[in-house]
Parts: sequence; C-alpha cells; structure tokens
Amino acid sequence: MFLIRLSVKRPLATIMFILALVIFGVIAFFNVPLDIMPQIESPHISVQTRYIGAGPQEIETAVIKPIEEQLSTINNVKNITSFAFEGIGYIIVEFDIGVDPDIASIDVQNKIDAILYKLPGGLEKPLISKHDINNQPIINLALTGPLSPEKLRLIAEKNIKERLIRICGVTHVSITGGRQREIQVNLMKARLDALNLSVKSVAAIISSQTANVPGGHVTGNRKEYTVRVQGQFENIDQIRNIGIPVNSETGEAVVPLYTIADVVDTFKEIRESARFNSQSSVGLSIYKRNDANIVNVSRAILEMVDKFNSETNDGTFLNVTQDRAKYVRNTIREMYINILLGMGLFAVVLILIPGNFKVAIAAALTVPFSVFIAFIGLQIFGLSHNLMIITGLAISIGILVTNVIIVLENIVRHRNSGIPVKEAAIMGVDEVVTAVVASVLTSFAVFLPAFYIQGITGQIFRSLGLTVVIAAVASLFLSFTLIPIIASLMLKDKNSGMGGEERVFHLLENCYISLLKCSVKYRYLIVPLMLALLIVTIFTTVPRLGMEFYPRGDEGLISINIEMPPGTSIKETDRVVLNIEKRLATIPEIHSIYSSLGGHGTNTGVNFAELTLQLKDYHKRSRTAKEIAGTIRPMLSDIPDARIMVKEVCNIGGKAGESDISVEISGDQISQILSLADSVKSLIESVSGLVDPRISWKEARPEITIIPNRQLLDEYGMNVLNMGQDIRNSLTGNEDIVFREENDEHTIRVQYAPEDRNTIDAVENISIKTAKGNIPVKVLAEMRQQAGAVNILRKNRQRLVTVTANVSSGAIATKTAELKALIEKINVPSGCSIHYGGQQEKMNEVNRILSFTMILVIVLIFMVLAGCIESILQSFLLMVTIPLGLVGVFWAMFLTGQNISMVTLISSIVIICIVVNNAILLFNYAHRKQKEGMARFDSIIDACRVKFNAILMMNLAVILAFLPLALSGSIMGKPFAVTAIGGIIVSTVMTLFVIPAMYMFTGEKQLLRTEQSTDR
Repeated sequence: MFLIRLSVKRPLATIMFILALVIFGVIAFFNVPLDIMPQIESPHISVQTRYIGAGPQEIETAVIKPIEEQLSTINNVKNITSFAFEGIGYIIVEFDIGVDPDIASIDVQNKIDAILYKLPGGLEKPLISKHDINNQPIINLALTGPLSPEKLRLIAEKNIKERLIRICGVTHVSITGGRQREIQVNLMKARLDALNLSVKSVAAIISSQTANVPGGHVTGNRKEYTVRVQGQFENIDQIRNIGIPVNSETGEAVVPLYTIADVVDTFKEIRESARFNSQSSVGLSIYKRNDANIVNVSRAILEMVDKFNSETNDGTFLNVTQDRAKYVRNTIREMYINILLGMGLFAVVLILIPGNFKVAIAAALTVPFSVFIAFIGLQIFGLSHNLMIITGLAISIGILVTNVIIVLENIVRHRNSGIPVKEAAIMGVDEVVTAVVASVLTSFAVFLPAFYIQGITGQIFRSLGLTVVIAAVASLFLSFTLIPIIASLMLKDKNSGMGGEERVFHLLENCYISLLKCSVKYRYLIVPLMLALLIVTIFTTVPRLGMEFYPRGDEGLISINIEMPPGTSIKETDRVVLNIEKRLATIPEIHSIYSSLGGHGTNTGVNFAELTLQLKDYHKRSRTAKEIAGTIRPMLSDIPDARIMVKEVCNIGGKAGESDISVEISGDQISQILSLADSVKSLIESVSGLVDPRISWKEARPEITIIPNRQLLDEYGMNVLNMGQDIRNSLTGNEDIVFREENDEHTIRVQYAPEDRNTIDAVENISIKTAKGNIPVKVLAEMRQQAGAVNILRKNRQRLVTVTANVSSGAIATKTAELKALIEKINVPSGCSIHYGGQQEKMNEVNRILSFTMILVIVLIFMVLAGCIESILQSFLLMVTIPLGLVGVFWAMFLTGQNISMVTLISSIVIICIVVNNAILLFNYAHRKQKEGMARFDSIIDACRVKFNAILMMNLAVILAFLPLALSGSIMGKPFAVTAIGGIIVSTVMTLFVIPAMYMFTGEKQLLRTEQSTDR
C-alpha cells in the first residue's frame, strides 16, 4: 500500500504532518463549547395573547380555539399545546425537526393575521416569538445581607445585574424577591364620586403631565437648537400638586391631586419572596446564549461573584445556589480521567507484544492522537463537547485499541520470523489492511444509520455516531502511518531464542489449539449449547432488568415543589415554607436551602413555592440524592393542605423539574377527564415505588363573578369592556406611568385607596364612569361568589389533564410498564384517550427508531462481512452467532444492577462490532491460506493459532481500557463499560471457539476428508 511505504520511507515528514494535525486538534479541543448534552434544535413558536378581564374559560373559547383551528392547517406542525389563564392565553406550536424557525414564525404570524377580525375586540395583538425549550438558567445566585429588602433588590438590579449582562455569553438575568419602589396614588372613592371622576380619567391626567414632548428645532446665531418640552416629575410633591380639572355647579374648576388622593412613596405589593438558609435574600437566575460554552460562562460568572464579595463592605454576600456547569465540569473530568487510566492499562498490554517499553508507549500515543484529531471534525461540524461526544470517544477507544494491536502484533510476528524490521513493518501492515479497513467499515455500518434517525433522539445519536466515525478514520490513518514508523524506527531485529512472555503465550496457544480442535470436531454440540445458553439468559435476566431512557446521575440537587390551596395568602405559604426549612435543617447532607415563593409568571401564584437543596459534594456524604429525597418525603407528609413533590434534579434525558412518569388524558368533557384522572392517580398510589402523584388540573379558587346587565349598560352608554377596565383600574391600578429619579424608573400606580378595594362590599361599590355619572357596580351587574378555574391546558385542540408521578425505587420504564398494565384495565369513556409522556414517550421513540436502525445495521454488517469473506453462506452463519455476545451483556447488567437504557444499547452495538472484527480477522487469514493451497480445516486452525495472541490481547486491552470507567461512578461511563466488559469476555470465548466451528459448517465434505486422513 502506497501510504504505508511512503510513511516508512519518509518518517520525519509523516510525523510532522501528524503532529500538525494533533496541534490543530488540541486547539479545537479547547475551543469546542462544553455542555452536558447535545444542543437540541426543536423548532417551537409561542403565541401569547392578553385579554384583560377574561377568565380562563372565556380565553379558551374566544381566543385559543379559533387560533388553534387556524394553526392546525400549517404544514409540519407536530403538536399544539395551549394554556388558558386569567387574562392570558399561551400557545406553543411544535414543528417537526428540520423546519426553519424563522419560516415557521412567519407562517404562524400570517395565519393569525388572517383571523384577527374574528377575535374579541378587547384582545391585545398576539405576540409571536421563538420558544427555546433549552432555555434554563446555568447559575442561580442569592444575595443576602443585613440591608433592607428594597436595598438588596436595588443592589441586585443596578450593580450585580449590570455586571452579569456584560459577561460574554450571558443573554439575560431574572431577579426574584426583595421589594421594589412604587409611587402609589390611592384615590378616595367618595371624593371621585362627588367630583364625577374615575380612576381612568385621573390616571390619564397624571400621564399627560409627565410626558416629554419633542418640539422640533430652531436656528439662531449660526446654531441649531432642539426644542423639547420636559414634563417629567422632579419630586413627589410635584405629583401631589397636579391640578385635576373637574366640572362643578359653578363651572369648570381645578383641584390639587392631594385633595382627592393619598400620594405615597412606598413599595409594590409583595407577590414573591426569596430566602437563602432562612435569611431574606434576592435571587438572580442567569441564562446563557445557546452556542456559548457553559463552563467558560460559568467561570466568568463565578469570578464576578468572587470579585463582588471581596469588594463589598456593607455585609452583603452573593451565594451560589445552583451551578449547572459544576456538574458538567465534574462529570466530564471524571470521564476523561478514567479514559486516561484505561489508556495507561492499554499501554501495559502493548508492552507484551514487542517486549519493548518505548515502542509500547509510542504506539499507545496513537489513541490520544486520534482523539485530538477527531476534535477537528467536531469543530467543523459545529458540535459541542458533551457527554454523548465523550461516550462516542469511549466507544472509539475500543476501535483504536483493536487497530493498533492488530497492526503492531502482525509487524512483531513478521519481525520474529527473521524479516528485517523495516520490511516487517511494511509487510505486517499490508497483510492486515483488509481486516483493519473492515473494522472501520463495521463501525461505519453500525453508526452511520444514526444520520437517518429523525427527532430529538436522532440529534443525540448523530453527535455520537459522527464522533465514532471521525475517530475511526483518524485511527485508520494513524494505524497505516504512525504505527509502521514507530515499529521501523524503534524495534530491533529479532534475536535468537524465545523470551519469557513468548513462552507463556506459546504454552497458552498450544492448550488453546487442543481445545479448539475439540470444539470444531463437536461443533454440532457446541453451537446448540451456546444457542440454548442465549435463550436461558434472555428468559432469566431480561425480565428482571429495569428500563430507562438515560441513566440517572447524582447532581447534588433536590427540588421541593409546594402547592397550597388556591386563595392561600403569601404569608400562609411563607409560614409553611419556614416550617419545612426548619425540618430540613436536621439533614446533615444539605449544604444550603434556597426558597422561592410566588411569582408573576403565568403558572405561578402566591400559593406556590419551590425549595432548591444544594447537597454537599458527593464524596462528603454517604447517601445519594435519591436516597436523601426518599428520606425527605415522609418528613413532610404530615403538613396539612400542602401538596408537596420532592425530586432529585437531573438535567440529562429531560428537562429539569420534569416528572418521571406523565399520563396524558385528553377529551372534550372535563368531568369525564377528571374522573379518569382520579382513577389513574389511585392506580399510581397502588404501585410500589411510585411517589408524588399529582393531577395538573388545579383546584378551583374562590372567585367573584360579575355578570353585567346588558340592558342597563346600554341605557347608561357603557359596554362590558369599559366596565371591566374600570374595575381592573380600581382594584389593581394603572401601571403605565413612570416616575424617573436619578436614572431610575419607578411605577406610578393609580388605584382606589386600600379601604375602598380590599373587601367584597368594596367591589360591589366600585364606581363605573358612565354618561349619567358614576354608578356602582351592583347597580349595573349581578355579583356571584363561586369557584373559578385556575388554568386550562389543551393539547392538539383537546382539553388535557396530566397525572404525574416520580419513581423512588426501580427503573422508570419498568414502573411505567407496571402502571400501564393497570391503566389498560380501566374503562375509558368514549371521546377520551390516554397517552404517555415524559420518559416513557422518549423510550417509545427510541424503541421505534432502534427497530428500524437495528435492521439497517444488520444489513450493512452483513454486506461488510460478505465483502470481506467473499461468502454469502458464511456471512449468514456468522450473523447468527453475533447475538451470542449479548449473553455477557445481559449477565453483566443483571449482576451489577444496571438498567437497559440508551447507553447499554449503544454498548451492545459495540460488542457486535468487536465480534465482527474478530471474525473478519480470522476469516481473512484463513481465506488467504486456502488460496495458498491449505485445506479448509487446517486454514482455520492455523488462523486461530496465528491470531490467538492478537485476539486475546486485543480483547484484554479493551477490557482494561474500559475497566476504570466500570469502577467509577460516571453516569454514562459506568453502565457503558460494565456491559461492554461483560460482552467482551463472552465474545472472546465465542470468537476463539464458536466462530471457527460455525466456519466449518460450510465445508463439511472437505472437513470429513481431513479428519479421516488425520485419524489414519
């Protein structure tokens, strides 16, 4: 082969070229962005609508349903999920993978514009934007100190947030807790009625007095001057003294604002709060740009935190409550350390081949060189440095190790036969070119189908497959260039005599050949026994193995979600949270507790709270996060009226906070859906290992429903929209006016005084501005106290209620299967349907994809075998034996307690690669000997004898390379390595005994003649 000869003849030029590639690879290694998992590109478009005064049911009927019907006509729409809240409708449109988000956004905009005339008149124009499903904060901070809540909030907004936004890669910062300054204009209802004024009219006057109006420009004295009317207030007294025009019996007059209102410099109503380790705090959540390196951004944020803490002298302190990058750093570092240890053990095996330490170390360098070169390709394809990439590199190590040992062992074998080293280097590589190329082609056959997988799973598999393919190509190049160079330059010509390790291998070889002949002779017994072992293994181990989408790691975080009954005040919610914090303080493994209450989001309220528990580092505690979560649940079970969900945080395989099991019940009749949801919840409670059952349909909250008398409204020249706006302005105020002071902006809220708006009687007496004067609400409408829906969830144009639960013991997919078997016995009413989301939805997608992919992989592997062996029948028989390698996989998983997951499935595919590569190595040599005139029986025996050392050391090297990962606590490395090692051990025995026996099934007549001649 030209490349091999060129490398041996021009070693320095070749080495310089390889070193250049390695240098570029090292640069790429440090430039490729780090993340926990591949960036998932799933096009989602959100539509947000605001319909002031409308309840969830009215939002659903008048807004969401017409928009859903219109959006469902767009091509490539996968799912439409809608939420109806008080005054707000929220629709998320999920498109198929590959759809351009910009084009999707335009399509959504066009469809909505076409039906705007059909939507209610009081509806604000729908806001359309791209929805990022990956958008999670990378770091959460808590600012604490002896200052007042308002000062802490001000420091967070004006100091810390400004610093964070300037960090490269940070997109935005959200702030929770503290108190915000607000200027309240509390209007006296009696005075307004006496003067025939309304909240809306007073707010409009104040707004007109604070306007800054450009007046144009004038020219004079060779200069041009801009004219501007500056109306912004300079102090609170100016607001108090605003003149309010009124109509009286004596004509028009102007009264100062302070005569009809109490103008107060105060703070916004408390609707949220935060606490860190039972100390009042302000929380900050930092978000990064999608393509930013999570570790670099995190490091810059932590440096800013350290700098702030060192500079402050007022007692304030920034605490880190959660850092996603920390887990990324620790996990990736642990994976690489174990990979490096594995490569060190691989180098030890290499020493046994040439018996030369320097040659072994130099040859072992091909593995890290291949890894670095692979990063050039990863950077070109725009991939991030994540756990799937590292798993791909771990898979590649098996291929790299195999190629290096095949080539080096064959070179040494030729050297030992007396051939000069340089010639042995060329001949040794030439002889195994087919086997090495076939090894790489097998890897292609296994992982290239990943490029045809659609959906989120396809995106994950593609990054892994691409990594393996690139690393395999790099390995192929180095095996044909660097290995022969190392051998030709560093190996010495063979001395006479046999070394100690050679004597050991020679003894093992003789024993093996004796056993092999028996195996071939009794092949009709050996092969059925192996098939029987496979069947027994499947029926013994597989039913006892759990199933999950991804292995779950310990990120050292536990989330506790608390939901109090609707209508609960923030003070009562805070009291419950304080009680929980005191109970949690007794757990020694907890490092810190961050509590967040209430919020202003669409699905939060003052009856909600969340606690984030940061645990001590893994090596400083004796229990896992899952075990600690299991301890916490019974500690909090006796808290009255509180619905509490405790879950360890895991960002792999799903969204943070996503429940393990999700049962989706859809239909048109909410009563039927809720009845079915109650039944499902009861079944969840009956399954051992399932905890935190929860129905998404929120308990109805107390509501005052105002039903207008339309005839009276017409008589008074009013409409429902204006009436609703007057009520809203009176109770919650107008927030559109801003007071500016020293570059700070504060809301001026115009509303009724507290005594005129904080009781049910006050609501009845709210004055509505009409053409005939101010009229109380109770005159124009009927008032009813009843329960109102908190929110309404819809999916694909149907009402939806989800029943969720978490798994405290056992595998997620296994527990889901148990629950599913029980649910299938339920009588589902006509018009209702049940689907499974969460982890089960992902597992179903994986199973569908793998069914197609495995068929394609088997076909491609068969084609590679047939091309290398030049025999359809032998290739078919060999394909039958490949599943026998799974015997070791299943027993390894069973004995070590691993679950069937994406990782173990990938590991099983690696076993198939190794079995095929070993078979090709044997068959290729046997065929060459047959072409030279050797009998079929003798050729396979000679092939096994010659390749015995290579196969034994190849598999031993792969086992040792994976051993550190198997002994580690790596979330993906351990299950991968454990199953791989178990499979390799069994596949080694199968390669050395079963495959040669299967090889002989196609040469029966020749074998009989050979055996008869041997007996004579």
